[in-house]
Amino acid sequence: MALQNLRTYYQSSNINDFVSLLDIPCVVSEKIQASSFHVKRTKTGFEYFKSGSKNSMDRVDRTMVKYYESGIKYFSTILKELTEDMPLDWKFGFDYMLDNKTVDIEYDALPKNHLILTHIQILKPNDLTQVKKVIRDLGKDKAAAIKKFDKEDVAKKYKENIRPFEDLFLELGSVILKNASNFVAANPAAEMQRLHTQIRTEADKVKKGGDVKQIEKVVSELERLERIGGIESIIPTEGIVFIYKGKTMKLTGTFAAINQLMGIIKYGR
Repeated sequence: MALQNLRTYYQSSNINDFVSLLDIPCVVSEKIQASSFHVKRTKTGFEYFKSGSKNSMDRVDRTMVKYYESGIKYFSTILKELTEDMPLDWKFGFDYMLDNKTVDIEYDALPKNHLILTHIQILKPNDLTQVKKVIRDLGKDKAAAIKKFDKEDVAKKYKENIRPFEDLFLELGSVILKNASNFVAANPAAEMQRLHTQIRTEADKVKKGGDVKQIEKVVSELERLERIGGIESIIPTEGIVFIYKGKTMKLTGTFAAINQLMGIIKYGR
């Protein structure tokens, strides 16, 4: 379709306009004129789906419609050890070209096996069949290490991985709220100083007299504050509520870290 539109524009415009168009950087995306064909591995072989059908082709379909047999024949030649690596919950989508002549275009060549892989649909994202197979292949010791990580360390790793994104949004909120604090606090400078002093004083008390868990939490929250500007970034504003694409949002800046700290200080949690 893109090539057709380009040809139509060429025929309807003058040569100078067309040359000027070619000087502009652009990406032309061309949809191959071909039939859709889908393949899904089963425990006993493959299921095949013709264009627009949710039900797999049975023997009657294949007997009546020989059109897809060239593509089907290819999958019957794939070695068993290779097919076993294809996840059972993946459905492979192809453009299927039996002939290089289509309704509008004649292609110079046909793809190998008449198939062009266009997409993969994951039917059951939570299916752990492939993960379990990989663990078995790794051996007993490595498999035990992976299981230990999954049970004991995955939550900690998740927090470590998500932390840079949290810090980015907290820092953004801190900067925006700092610029807006004069509009939302009666005496921002005095209140800011009071908060800074309170956080430092109470945090030091917990460090000196709190239990191990309390100290760890306080240190963690102080480190979070440090990453987004330190205690000096604390302002006397909880946040700003705004509407974005019809949804109510709240930007809180340093409030999350302060809230956690005050909870530890006041209630020991």
